[in-house]
Amino acid sequence: MLFHYLDGFKGHSAAGQIEMIVGKTIRLPDNPCKFVMLSHWNTTEDPEPDIVIGGEDANSGYEIYYGFNGVLHAQLFATDSSPLLPVNNTNQICVRPRTATPFLYYAWFW
Repeated sequence: MLFHYLDGFKGHSAAGQIEMIVGKTIRLPDNPCKFVMLSHWNTTEDPEPDIVIGGEDANSGYEIYYGFNGVLHAQLFATDSSPLLPVNNTNQICVRPRTATPFLYYAWFW
């Protein structure tokens, strides 16, 4: 019997945010899903942050590292979003900020 990853995909989505703690690797909460997308579009609560999209200031220390099951291997710069990450649960994804970044926003799909 052939199994396809999208078997049972309902086309539902939800979103959340997680507070980031400098120097601490944390997992996303428990949410069964098929895909997750991480978004790092908010770097401070300042309504006019001094982040410039692209160019030299894109790598200004505000990046967030992410990975799976405790191993960090990729990064999101300010204003970036990840591709759709095929996982079975949002808690498979772990994140750690490089510097003070208040929140990581994420969406999951099932």
